[in-house]
Amino acid sequence: MNWVEAYINQVIGYLPDGEQAEVKKELYSNIMDMLPDDATEEEIKSVLMEMGSPRKLAEKYRQHPRYLIGPAVYDDYLRTLKIIIPLTAAVGAIIGGIVTYFEQIIEGMSIAIFTEVLSEAIGSGISLALQGLVWTTIGFVILERTGMFKPKKDDWQVDSLIKTPVAKKIPLGDTIAELVIQIGIIGFLLFANFTSFTFIQTNTRVVVPVFEQSFADFAVMVIILCCLVEMFAIVCKLRYRRWTLLVTISSIISSVVSALGFIWICSQKLIFSTEISQFLTTQDWADGDLLRFFNENSNGQGLPAPIFSGIATICLVATAISIGISLYRYNKQRQVEKNFSFGVEV
Repeated sequence: MNWVEAYINQVIGYLPDGEQAEVKKELYSNIMDMLPDDATEEEIKSVLMEMGSPRKLAEKYRQHPRYLIGPAVYDDYLRTLKIIIPLTAAVGAIIGGIVTYFEQIIEGMSIAIFTEVLSEAIGSGISLALQGLVWTTIGFVILERTGMFKPKKDDWQVDSLIKTPVAKKIPLGDTIAELVIQIGIIGFLLFANFTSFTFIQTNTRVVVPVFEQSFADFAVMVIILCCLVEMFAIVCKLRYRRWTLLVTISSIISSVVSALGFIWICSQKLIFSTEISQFLTTQDWADGDLLRFFNENSNGQGLPAPIFSGIATICLVATAISIGISLYRYNKQRQVEKNFSFGVEV
């Protein structure tokens, strides 16, 4: 068993990708200098014990100090920001642009409207991205300070290397990003007035409900339920950090519930309000296909069969792919743990 390589792999596992190659070479050279020729296993273990805990040794090799965010979670924090900031900026820009567009529709649209839409989209994107940055930072600080990521007491032993599989853990940053997104969706549904838009017509503001109220209430509850199921799966990932049986089952259940929930929402016969349908008939920019679509969905006819079948098919295919990925990761995790050998990635 290659104790030296197993030890080095564990040390560099705590370091950013850009620092690993250089540290690996230096650390290997240092260990070899400390070992006699034809060193026995006991001599190797003795040297590694003298080197100390891989986690603590990794901190000595770090090129940049950490302050607000502790070293144990700093890399996960950066990985999360790389997901959260672009995503929240895009979502904010889309929502801001759409809302402003509907609020500023007037007869005889002009370039000024699109300028205002673009300006509001950029402002909303930046604002939501900054909120994502702030809340992600606060979340990491709270989670670390409460002890979830606090390193255990340094009672490390060389023999503990055998308990460390080479298989990669579930990325902490990706998992926390998923959690922030789910919380954001629930918050938006609970506090945003998304059921109606304000239109400007002949200098008079007209509030037009887009969705039938019963449909909106039903959709909100189903989406929140799906988010809660997904959050349970995310918490399992945070707890175990690898694809255990519980993590796999919770991920599969989340995928199935989300797909069925979305299909159930789309199967409703009364979706849009009669007010929005009537309002569109007075607008020059609403063409015949758009009017027909809203009329059918505000008169209890529901989505056209081809559209509903397409949505259901996409949901089921996506769910099957998601389940397959979860099972593949679980099986790979089991194989790695079963066939683990030092210095070898399965």
